[in-house]
Amino acid sequence: MRLMFDHSVLLSLVTLLAVATPAMADMDNAPQRSLLVSVGVAQQSIGTINSDLLGKGYSNITLNDDKQTNSIAVGYRHPLDDHWSIDTHYLDQDKAKPQLQATLPTGKTNAQAAQEIAELHPDRGQGLSVVALHHHPLGTATLQSGIGAFAWHSEHDVTVGSTTHTTKNEGLSPLVQLGLGYPLTHNVRLEGNIQHFFMPDEAVDRVTVGLAIGL
Repeated sequence: MRLMFDHSVLLSLVTLLAVATPAMADMDNAPQRSLLVSVGVAQQSIGTINSDLLGKGYSNITLNDDKQTNSIAVGYRHPLDDHWSIDTHYLDQDKAKPQLQATLPTGKTNAQAAQEIAELHPDRGQGLSVVALHHHPLGTATLQSGIGAFAWHSEHDVTVGSTTHTTKNEGLSPLVQLGLGYPLTHNVRLEGNIQHFFMPDEAVDRVTVGLAIGL
């Protein structure tokens, strides 16, 4: 079951961090070597596939564009000093599986239509991200902001009628990240982040909640 992307997720996340179990007053906010785990929702920008298909002669279009998905990530945080770390993740946002029901242009087959949609559908991607992250203390919490890159591969399974066409792409895209961290214990932090991936054609926004577990 897919989660609905909504800005209320951000409000809930901030509230959760604010009322989380109080940390000890002398808790050290400096980043430490940590195992990182997170779950989230990824949402691609609102695109123009429907209008593009209308322009190509399609009609009676019902398109599940599959631009929203649940995502998971596991990673490692390497501290550089009291305020900086390098965070490395393997991120899985699942392959896209758009489905189309429509009246096709004259002479166009389901296979040709599926290939055409695969070319129009933006990439979401799975792969390795590396972020240089700055940790700024806010009382017991920490504001985390950074910039990095995402080496991704992307797969689409496009279904038109009973025909499915698969395409694969890969690339390297920049990303920015903003979030909050809150210590639950000396070795465990609750973290929420917003990540913006500058993917080709359409950006992807990912909202996450997770744990940083000290090693």
